Amino acid sequence: MLDSKNVRSSIHAKSKDQSEKVWTELYPGEPFELEYTSPSDDSVYVDDGTAGGISYDLISAVKRQSTFVYQVGTPNMHDRRFLEDALARYKGFLYLIKMNQEKGMNLFRVPTYDVDLMWHTHQLNSVAYCNDMLCLLGKVLEHDDTDDDRAEGKKLDTGFSGTTEQFENSFGVRYWKAGAMYRGSLPSPVTSIPQIFSTSEDDSVSGADKAEKHLTILETTVVELHLQIVDIKNLPSSIPEKSVYVWFTKTKPDAFIRDGGRLDIFTKTGKSIGAGFQCEPTGDLILTVMIDQAYFGASSSSKKPEPLGKVSISVEELTQHDSKLSFERWFELKTCGAYAGSPPVSLRVAASCTVARQAPHVLGMVNVKPCSLKACLLPHYIKDQNMSSWTRFVYDCGTELIRLQIRGAQGQEWHGSHSRIGRSNKVIKAAISACRIHRKQMVF
Repeated sequence: MLDSKNVRSSIHAKSKDQSEKVWTELYPGEPFELEYTSPSDDSVYVDDGTAGGISYDLISAVKRQSTFVYQVGTPNMHDRRFLEDALARYKGFLYLIKMNQEKGMNLFRVPTYDVDLMWHTHQLNSVAYCNDMLCLLGKVLEHDDTDDDRAEGKKLDTGFSGTTEQFENSFGVRYWKAGAMYRGSLPSPVTSIPQIFSTSEDDSVSGADKAEKHLTILETTVVELHLQIVDIKNLPSSIPEKSVYVWFTKTKPDAFIRDGGRLDIFTKTGKSIGAGFQCEPTGDLILTVMIDQAYFGASSSSKKPEPLGKVSISVEELTQHDSKLSFERWFELKTCGAYAGSPPVSLRVAASCTVARQAPHVLGMVNVKPCSLKACLLPHYIKDQNMSSWTRFVYDCGTELIRLQIRGAQGQEWHGSHSRIGRSNKVIKAAISACRIHRKQMVF
């Protein structure tokens, strides 16, 4: 078993020399290196010759870690509140394995990515990890990351469903959590080199500084929310449970939520995944319990869903700096319509969110040509030669950031792609510089 003493850092030698020099000046009578003593019986012995017999495919393991780093490379994984909850969930995850082992069940348990981050971190100190696992399970828990097939019915899929159900039944809280779930495949690396436009010293004033002064970039923060309707109680006996669902909307205008969405109420643990979405960390979420009239045999003309009641949840309260970023509790509905006088219906809601971050700017390039009756009757080659065109940069919501018309150095329009790019650097330099300024936030 390898301990960290066999790991050599690229800065280790230099740092060690500096530390030893300072130590010698401060404590001349004390040796910097402690003499080796034999380990106690309950600790792990690290054999210096162990490293020579490694048969594990380290190169493949390192490549797999690039995917893992992408999954955990989010601001949440640096937030203390998120990490403290991840530690508690990791302990719960180990408890499930211990409980299954005591019952003689060999079940494949799958961690969420916040739990997996804690698991990886625990293993960094391999001797402590070994001792902890021997104490807890009587053996070292292996971390198998070679299976990446997420297809339905495969080992990962069934293992995660089973883990979710067992976790929720054991602890009474949801296993799904915003910021801890699979983010999708690792993006492909950029292989093409973007066009770099040259600038001269005389034009430096019209570069990045001037561009940022004249272009107004929309600054928006965003959080990821995960909502799950866990249960409903005190539902009137005349209303079938299967006819009830929840529709969520937001009180304030939001760049990410427009029409809201549907949430089904399904009390069986391990199966309902709720809804994950992005929104601005402002305003309230309105959850409206709806009754589907189709379950009552209503005619097609009267099948419009009927509201039973609603509840309001503050997004700001959930995302503020002193929040735990998640909750699960009962909410009493404000009933309406024919059910206003009935006993209050309660909804159990599980909600979690990520830390707020700046939303990426998604811009689209739209080519706009002037349109007239005369122009529509002209052949295509005449249109291309005699008609000017504009290129608009717009946000995904349709708001225009800037509009460009590319001309030659003498005020004449250049036609043909090579001429436009080659002779119009100065005109579009400000816009390109602005894109460079915000390249971390923009997605083209």
